[in-house]
Amino acid sequence: MDSPSAVSFDISGLTRSESFARIDAEIIRLHDQIHSLKGLRNTVAPISSIPNELLSKIFLHSHDADADLDFNQGHSRLTIAWVSHHWRSVALGCSKLWAVVTYQNLHSKPMTCDGLEYARACFERSNNTDMSVLLCKPPKNLVEVCLRHIHQLRDVQLGGEHYHSRIEVPWSLLLWGNPAPRLASLYLENCDFPTPSTVFKGTSTTSSAHPP
Repeated sequence: MDSPSAVSFDISGLTRSESFARIDAEIIRLHDQIHSLKGLRNTVAPISSIPNELLSKIFLHSHDADADLDFNQGHSRLTIAWVSHHWRSVALGCSKLWAVVTYQNLHSKPMTCDGLEYARACFERSNNTDMSVLLCKPPKNLVEVCLRHIHQLRDVQLGGEHYHSRIEVPWSLLLWGNPAPRLASLYLENCDFPTPSTVFKGTSTTSSAHPP
């Protein structure tokens, strides 16, 4: 009886290096075939019969924005997008799923490069839909990333949550030539800024901020 690990694969007459190359190529081929079969298996699973529109609504309902408060932790939106190729396609096509950028630095941890790339990805995947930005004690580079999309922002909250540190806002991105036609609400706490900007006009709510 053949061993369970026995494989019918002829490498007779080959050199050692040729044998390694032949075997490695076969391993890659089999891995690709297994990957394709797993994908085919997913397509016949009951959940794959859910219409994309309904699946998008499920993603929106299941997404908990609080899970994204710490960029150094896992993100529910990314988890959804990593389940399968089909789920990823639906998630990336659902603009509203990426329409909130949240950050809460409770322990004064430095933001990782992955965190900044995640914020940029949210704006890119939102497909120019209205965005909400909720940042608590954020680093300056994250604020810059968000304000570079000020034309897209609808709700903005920048605050220190009563911490003693103040938020340095790059107001040069706001003061001139950067209209915010969609901005409906603005909350600022412990933010340094020189003078009120015309960007604030038309906002329905503007809470107090503190000049330097």
